[in-house]
Amino acid sequence: MEKGAMKYLRKLALTVCCLFSLSLHAETAGRVVSVMPVVHLIAQELLQDTGIDVVFLAPERLPINRISGWLRRVDSQSLTEADVVITVESVWPSLELYPLMRTLSIRTIPIDLATELSPGGARVLMRPDAALESEFFWLDLNNLTQMINVAARDLGRVWPEHATTIDQNRFALQRAIQQTQIRIDNQLAESGVTTLSLADERLMPLAYTLGIPLVADAGDLLMTSTPEPDTESIWVIETLQRLSVGSLPEWLVSLEAAIQVNRP
Repeated sequence: MEKGAMKYLRKLALTVCCLFSLSLHAETAGRVVSVMPVVHLIAQELLQDTGIDVVFLAPERLPINRISGWLRRVDSQSLTEADVVITVESVWPSLELYPLMRTLSIRTIPIDLATELSPGGARVLMRPDAALESEFFWLDLNNLTQMINVAARDLGRVWPEHATTIDQNRFALQRAIQQTQIRIDNQLAESGVTTLSLADERLMPLAYTLGIPLVADAGDLLMTSTPEPDTESIWVIETLQRLSVGSLPEWLVSLEAAIQVNRP
């Protein structure tokens, strides 16, 4: 009887260990890291309902121009290894993250949303005369859509078991972007906006997306990244310099809602 009881207990212990191991595996189905807000928001949306962790490594309070300093100071041993690191370091080298994460695990896979890491891969469009890191290229909604497509393709290859879910999330994001662009175009047309002026040159990618002529000053609508007192018609753009919104769809809604046109 004692032998039978011991045998049963050993089997029970083995079963518990196996279940615990499976539980740990389920809890760590995957880990994706980034340090650029727009990249984090893209990954977060695409990986919904997959169980894969999406982690923004930098302190959320830091704007983009201070994250590079944090990267230089951070101790790699204070970080946890990741399966995938998503960046745009091909066009924003000050936020280079992959080499740091590679020191933790040689198996870490890099995904660059600005320059697809494959022969003839897609690239975001940048103005030829724009200085390095001088424009918020993700504000061009065509660039944003392309970044989403690159992320979805590569993440689906890393986790083929979640490829269908990732694609569904991608389609939902694409629809949200298209609908936002249509509503913005309609709102500007109905408000009689025929010219734009910029208070911040970094907003040029969004201005180009709209296809409305730019003037040096006194445009029908002033595009800016900070509030401008005594300006009647103004569009204060949330530029995603820091992780200031909870999701990409939330940001799209805020982009549309921020347009204030007051015509005489």
